[in-house]
Amino acid sequence: PAPLSNIQLALFTMDALTGAGGRANRPVALRLTGPLDRRALEAALSALVERHEPFRTIYPFVGAEPIQQVLPPFEVELPVVDLTALDLTARRERLTEVMADAATTAHDPTSEAQFDARLVVESEDTHVLVLALHHIGFDGWSESVLVADLTELYRAAVTGTDPVLPDLPIRVTDYARWERAAAKAADHEREAAYWRDRLAGLGHAPRLPSSPTASVEAYAPVSASFDADLMAAVHVLARQEKTTPFVVLMTGLQLLGRELLDADDFVVSCPIAGRDRPEVQHLVGCFINTVLLRSSLGEADTGIELLRAVRARVGEALANRSVPNQTVTESFGGWTRRPRLFRMSFQWRDFPSRAPAGPVDVDVEVVSVPSEVNGLAWYITPLDGAAELEVKYNPSLFDPADVAAWIDRLRAHVTALCADPAAPIGPGRPRRPAVEPTTPLEADQIEPVTANIARRARLAPDAPAIEGPDGDLDYATLWERAGVVAAGLVDAGAGP
Repeated sequence: PAPLSNIQLALFTMDALTGAGGRANRPVALRLTGPLDRRALEAALSALVERHEPFRTIYPFVGAEPIQQVLPPFEVELPVVDLTALDLTARRERLTEVMADAATTAHDPTSEAQFDARLVVESEDTHVLVLALHHIGFDGWSESVLVADLTELYRAAVTGTDPVLPDLPIRVTDYARWERAAAKAADHEREAAYWRDRLAGLGHAPRLPSSPTASVEAYAPVSASFDADLMAAVHVLARQEKTTPFVVLMTGLQLLGRELLDADDFVVSCPIAGRDRPEVQHLVGCFINTVLLRSSLGEADTGIELLRAVRARVGEALANRSVPNQTVTESFGGWTRRPRLFRMSFQWRDFPSRAPAGPVDVDVEVVSVPSEVNGLAWYITPLDGAAELEVKYNPSLFDPADVAAWIDRLRAHVTALCADPAAPIGPGRPRRPAVEPTTPLEADQIEPVTANIARRARLAPDAPAIEGPDGDLDYATLWERAGVVAAGLVDAGAGP
């Protein structure tokens, strides 16, 4: 048995303490276009499970500590969801339901290896492979590994040849043991001290402006693009300042954060791949860490000064990235008492791709699976000189039209920064006022508080319901605790 890595232990603990269940899933959907050999696909999936141990790993307790226990390989049999009899609209709705089910179905990581696969048939030559995987063994980089390996394994199964795949010199369990040993090194405390000093004085993060028309009923991430001309300007400025496009875009995001949060001091959470070592580049697993970038707006009067301050802070963060994020945040209190330190996250997703060793009759395309986050999560993916931008958000707080407007504001900030880096950055904009209803509501139009909370607990269970200095409660926990109190009152004789 092997210990859990730092990020695995953090995810496992959060899952156990919050009852996250299916909310810890990492769903993947792949549209397969062309004549599909289902037997070959099942053989390729079985070989994928054998190659990558996280697909067959459970995390039981031994004493007080969870461990990684790798189970033997197993054969994958694909259940089929046939949508060919439905019209286009109904087909899309049913596919969304299947993907949502994959994203939310709860598993017990202590006893169940989570590798759920199902095949959705849209037409004779169009299928969608929907996978449900637990975040504890699967991250964003792993998705690119999965697509590359599965494509090559499918090619080999169809042609009856041996697959051509990169060697895997270590296993995820080897990495976890190495990381535990490395954490005892002398520089671990030095890095932890950096984070304590850098984040000193932080309390609850300032709130993002919520949308009066927010609805959890029809959620989808908001997507946009930064065209090739804008990204070319970003790269030019990055080269001039001996930095990266990430730093230029982060500078723009800090300017946007000033507008949205009406504050100069805030934190943006930045997941990093954690794949520096070549031994782990072709592994499926969860290797991410998160660095917390405190804004640098108080250090600058112009765009170029802010960019240089952000460049310095990013460099420091990466130099001290080996300390696990949970170690950094533990100084703010336990899981239930620590303040919410950030409302936004930002990730540059430039994951590697790998072509199969020969021609494949099926085209593989990743399909975006809607998933919610508590605040705003910004994802930038470079693509053919341009960049694709996806923003995931909490639909109980934000309206997609507002999120789209914020993307436009980010684009405007980045454009202005690249055009005139020496221009003053100016003061923060005031937060917009709350919208007052112009027509009084009738009594039957007002939803009871209990019904509202019950609905939100069902549709957006991890959305924040209560925030305070002693910790936060999401809607699922609030509804559960309210039920316990109500049952106690009934037992004591209370009634209408």
